Amino acid sequence: MLGARRTAVTVRNRLLLAGPARGALEAAAGRPVPGYRLVRWTGPCPDGLVDSYARAWSGLDERVNGRARPRDPSAGDVRAREDEAVRAGHRPHGVAALPDGGAEVVAYSTLFVRDSPMADAGETLVLPEHRRRGLGTWLKAELLAGAARENGHLALVQVFNDTANTAVVALNRKLGFTADSHWTTYALKS
Repeated sequence: MLGARRTAVTVRNRLLLAGPARGALEAAAGRPVPGYRLVRWTGPCPDGLVDSYARAWSGLDERVNGRARPRDPSAGDVRAREDEAVRAGHRPHGVAALPDGGAEVVAYSTLFVRDSPMADAGETLVLPEHRRRGLGTWLKAELLAGAARENGHLALVQVFNDTANTAVVALNRKLGFTADSHWTTYALKS
């Protein structure tokens, strides 16, 4: 052996947006979580929400698509990520949950749509004190169903997750995603 150690096992999940999956997404999106409201956007995050969104992003404790997150994300980091997506030919879509009567993002989900039949899911986060209420399911279902309604060409969504992130892997499975590939990343000791 060369002394390599496993650092991650990644799964690619895909969701076909036609057929039964679409109906299931619409049904899940139509079941609001009492005490919360959703705010959706296409393009940049609304100015009045961007600071709160950055604070919520700082609660992300899992790597998404193999990428490290900024240590203390700011509105500038949010805008830089949005600009990067646009340069890559993607249209950012987002949805955030806020408590009724509140202005602070407590959960969010992102999606990056391009001019092709496939889109890439970003991250879905529910802050710990708001988990186990169905927010993740409601958010992601609304995001995916809304993007499908707005982008008639969209047929497939893919997402990459570390298999150690069991909550998001289970959420994706619940929404109809199916795994089509896995790979393992190793690091050599220096």
